[in-house]
Amino acid sequence: MDTTVSYLATAAVAQSVNVPIRTARGQLEEKCIKILTAYPKHAASSTSPEQLILPESIKLYQLYNLCLLRENAFRTDAILSDVRVHSMRVKKSLSVPDSIALPCSRKIALHVHQDA
Repeated sequence: MDTTVSYLATAAVAQSVNVPIRTARGQLEEKCIKILTAYPKHAASSTSPEQLILPESIKLYQLYNLCLLRENAFRTDAILSDVRVHSMRVKKSLSVPDSIALPCSRKIALHVHQDA
């Protein structure tokens, strides 16, 4: 899943040079929807169509996609073009583990830790 998210983000950055940011964002959302709806049709045909059964590897794909859309490279609100271009260049040059760690920082479960 990490490779897929990284590839789609890099492709969206490359595409956003030729099309408006809103179009690139929309296509990222459409690809997410297509991936999530194609799995039950093609891989999990034994379940009923009403159930959305996903493997563990793509359960967090929606979260990663939302994190990508909130990055400076894909934001549509008032952001300086220099900041957007810098974010796009950084996004294109990152490795797969770094590109996943950038938008989604490490989550720490606070309810598990004991107070000292």
